[in-house]
Amino acid sequence: MDFSKLKEKLSLKPAIDYHTLQMKEQIIEDLLEKGRNVFLTGGAGVGKTYITNLICSDPRVTAVRLASTGVAAHLIKGMTVHRFFRFGLSNNLEQLKAWDLKSVRDFALNCNLSEDRARDLIHRKIEYNLRASNMLVIDEVSMLSKSLIDMIFFRLNSLEIHIPILFVGDFYQLPPVSKNVKPEFAFESSSWNVRLYELTDIKRTSFKDFADIQSKVRKGIKTQEVLDYVDRLSHNPYKEDSLHLFATNAEIDSYNIEKLKALPGNVMRSTFRYNQSLYKEKDVLKFIDEDLLINPNFYFKVGARVLFVTNERDPYDDVMLWFNGEQGTITGLDSNNGVIIVKKDNDKEVMVHRHRFQKVEIKDAKINVVCEVEQFPLRLAYAISIHKSQGLSLESGHIDCSRFFLPEQFFVALSRFTDPNKLSIANFRSSLIKFNPESDQYYADNPSCFNPDYKLDKYVKSQYNIPYLPESEKDDQDSSTFGVKSVLDSISDNLEDDTPPWEEPEPKMDMTIEEYEELYKEDHDIPF
Repeated sequence: MDFSKLKEKLSLKPAIDYHTLQMKEQIIEDLLEKGRNVFLTGGAGVGKTYITNLICSDPRVTAVRLASTGVAAHLIKGMTVHRFFRFGLSNNLEQLKAWDLKSVRDFALNCNLSEDRARDLIHRKIEYNLRASNMLVIDEVSMLSKSLIDMIFFRLNSLEIHIPILFVGDFYQLPPVSKNVKPEFAFESSSWNVRLYELTDIKRTSFKDFADIQSKVRKGIKTQEVLDYVDRLSHNPYKEDSLHLFATNAEIDSYNIEKLKALPGNVMRSTFRYNQSLYKEKDVLKFIDEDLLINPNFYFKVGARVLFVTNERDPYDDVMLWFNGEQGTITGLDSNNGVIIVKKDNDKEVMVHRHRFQKVEIKDAKINVVCEVEQFPLRLAYAISIHKSQGLSLESGHIDCSRFFLPEQFFVALSRFTDPNKLSIANFRSSLIKFNPESDQYYADNPSCFNPDYKLDKYVKSQYNIPYLPESEKDDQDSSTFGVKSVLDSISDNLEDDTPPWEEPEPKMDMTIEEYEELYKEDHDIPF
């Protein structure tokens, strides 16, 4: 039987869980109809990115998408908060006011304008893009400080713009970066006034006991049950070639180099490419360093373990070729076609071409490419940092806790993994599971606003395949969409699973090009 036509027919209306659709509609109603700000939260792997994408793809929504970090902004095809709002080097409201004053005066002097006219021109792009949209989305809000939230609302108020904001993140994960002072969370800002919606079901792993332990570690619940479970993970078999999660760059670089040198054959190099007539090399290197998970020069050998850093679909049949966080082994090169051949850990072999990474800018309410670079979407998979791992879904690996310096790091590392039987842990100490009183109190004082009895509009239901409906809703369900679950169940063994992973990635910290060149003076360029 040919299932391709049936799959195509079913895919005309995307399948969605009933309660997920309920939450999406309630959030859109709060944002667009009631003009409220919303905070979508939940632990790692619960589907925050999935629902955010559903909201932003809704035809009623025109959103400006921002994120706290360059990597997160790149993955959502948006901009960083700092860049969009023209914060420059400012980190608090006092610095921003001084920065604005200097920028306006310099611009006015250079262009022979009044300061009022100069101020209008400097901020015109921000104002135009926001007035052309009906929603602002800010991802990875846990890494934005109280001061940055103050700066965002100062900018909006100074432009007399009132736009609802969808904040996305988890205050139990990595906190705002602060030097020698206690971090101040976004929710401590006097401007933070949101409706909270919390996702609780972990979708990253199918092991219920593992998901329960992850939830307890997230909240710093340190019972004997939790400690015994982590201890069992510490006694799982250690695999030297599995992906190691470390806290520091020194550990990561040392381990990756050691493993690569141990392989037979010459080290090969793929050099980044860019259009030299359009972009400056320093700008391209800055883009790679700040926004991407790749290296400017990718060093590897046949037999090296690699990690995919993008999601890629087959353009012909729309199935996933690989996803962000998937691992494999390089088995060969095809110089004629310019590809690296990788055998994934599920035994499927894929041909990996260079990927075109683009940095975008929102201008005149449109997305414009301001920088572009081509490189293979791969990095060595022997070691990676906790920050880089945030947002990845990993089936197997090893966590080395010896140099962990933040309690949130252990939760972020643990919640990357889907199979506890393929995870080993070393140098764990119970102090890494720590109660976060500020975040805990915030969530205790702000329960989720999700209403499970929310009645869905008949038109909204008709746009999706909803596998299961409550009895009270079945009468309104379009007959053409009801019962899809049973059909899919009967053919599930014959269809590819092309569901993308949940992803919430984090900043990049790599060796410099000079350090790589020093390490590999005798490397060999690959011929493409």
